[in-house]
Amino acid sequence: MLLAELVAGFPWGVLLITDASSSEPIPSWDSDADQVAVGDSALVVRVLHGDEGEATIRIWSTPEEAPGGLIYEGEIDIPSGTLRVSDALGSAVAEVATEAGRHPISIFADSTVEASALHIALDGGTHLLIAKS
Repeated sequence: MLLAELVAGFPWGVLLITDASSSEPIPSWDSDADQVAVGDSALVVRVLHGDEGEATIRIWSTPEEAPGGLIYEGEIDIPSGTLRVSDALGSAVAEVATEAGRHPISIFADSTVEASALHIALDGGTHLLIAKS
């Protein structure tokens, strides 16, 4: 099931996927070739730079529903029970409520360089769109 959709221009070509109350420093990429930087409660994903156009981000309830090529598979800690997906400035945001705790997360993209369509599958638990700006 599609839980949320966010269409925006992303300054610096950066998408943040975090726990809504995370105070963890934003993770850095290990190399310029990496598309995803990983922390416990935060992921940073390279997407199409806002100067080049808008990117569409969709959040799904299972990975089977998400199209595109798999670029990341792991877990994210969501102790607050709210997953936040946003641009680096926090001006474009979608939030999904879920059960507090660690969740499997998979990210699929239409390109391994500056993706214009990104699909996030947040598996496990019940989900509900709670905010979008």
